[in-house]
Amino acid sequence: LVMVLGFSAIVFVHELGHFMVAKWAGVRVDRFAIGFGKELVGFTWGETRYSFNVLPLGGYVKMLGQEDFDDKAQELQFKDDPRSFVNKPVGRRMAIVSAGVIMNTLFAGLLFMIVFMIGKEAVATRIASVVPDSPAERAGLLPGDVIRKINGDKILEFNEVRAAVMLAPLHEPIEFVVERNGTLKQVLVKPEYLIPENTREAKRLIVGIAPGRSREIVVVLPELDLSGPDHPKVGDMLVEIDGVEITDENVNEVIEMIAYAKGDVVVERKDPDDPQAPPRRLAVKIPPMLGLYPTDDHGGSINVLGLAPLVRVSRVASKGRAYLAGIDVGDTILGWDDVPYPTRKQVTRAVLDSPERDIQFKVLKRDGRVTSGFIRPKRNKRGPATIQALVEPIDLGESTEGGPKARFTDIRPFGEAARAGIDPGDLIVACNGMPNPTATKVNRELRTGAGR
Repeated sequence: LVMVLGFSAIVFVHELGHFMVAKWAGVRVDRFAIGFGKELVGFTWGETRYSFNVLPLGGYVKMLGQEDFDDKAQELQFKDDPRSFVNKPVGRRMAIVSAGVIMNTLFAGLLFMIVFMIGKEAVATRIASVVPDSPAERAGLLPGDVIRKINGDKILEFNEVRAAVMLAPLHEPIEFVVERNGTLKQVLVKPEYLIPENTREAKRLIVGIAPGRSREIVVVLPELDLSGPDHPKVGDMLVEIDGVEITDENVNEVIEMIAYAKGDVVVERKDPDDPQAPPRRLAVKIPPMLGLYPTDDHGGSINVLGLAPLVRVSRVASKGRAYLAGIDVGDTILGWDDVPYPTRKQVTRAVLDSPERDIQFKVLKRDGRVTSGFIRPKRNKRGPATIQALVEPIDLGESTEGGPKARFTDIRPFGEAARAGIDPGDLIVACNGMPNPTATKVNRELRTGAGR
């Protein structure tokens, strides 16, 4: 019902635009209808019939002369009528046709103003957790701090915190004003530049904080059995974990204890049949479950409890070089280019860095056999150039004003960079005439520098 009413409102505003401009242009309007089909209710006012029809899937404004005619004589008859749509100048007809979209745009702007004047739900600026060894922790930000200002701008919700951090100037500290125990405190945070693991991730500044949490349980995953009364339900309010009382002030710190709780997890639950009755307390069971999470330490692979799975081949092109080398779908890679038990990132990078060069591999077959061999990656004419080394930015804490901003890491033995005399950790003071370039500029030069 809400969808139908909302759609009908949009259609009404759209057709109202056509109607109003048609009246202004002196065109006779025979019908203003919301919906199609048989008329449910309507009335006539002046020369126009206003109606609500049975199918609320659109609407229309019927103007004199706005028809598709088979009888050309009838079309000429309407052209002779001074109030006919087809008898109006092209400019006025364009205004009538465009008025619907223009009214929708104005209506959207009006709705946005109303929504923001009334207000909308947003995540508070209270810090829930601080990532260990992050810029925020090194600067002294603590869980429970409420962020009031960033670089002098007032902050009202946590989305504004993310935006302020990402849009802050590079290589400059960010000034936070936080409220802690009722007093305001100024904290300077030196952000880090996040280097994405793949092209789908965006490069951005990070400080290592997460938004605050609520005591209310807002979602319960299907993995938990919801049939019994001793299991959590949506709407429950957490009040105690392992004997520690949970309040709005300490929920950010205490909530992490759920995964390690040995005692009871107590919630307050309202009676759905008697909402006015005070909530009752009861202990619930929230069993911890293992989860797979991305990790930079394992090259973009996934791990559970710090244990990363081996890489398995999921697809082999028919009669391609992997097929000719004896690699099959389902093979588990035990060694790749002298790297034992490589991550997916290491396998991918070795392929990109080794066009037309033999790579030694060792794989575990589905039947338990271990086989070895060599594979020669095909040169990709449209692929990026490589010097078989990585270029990464220097940590902000190590860089100096006017000094190097990037360094070489992960030099492939006997590769192009190694043969040129580059060692791991070398700082880049110039590249192709650019003094102290950033890692982004160096990588751009390398990607486009094939053959020179």
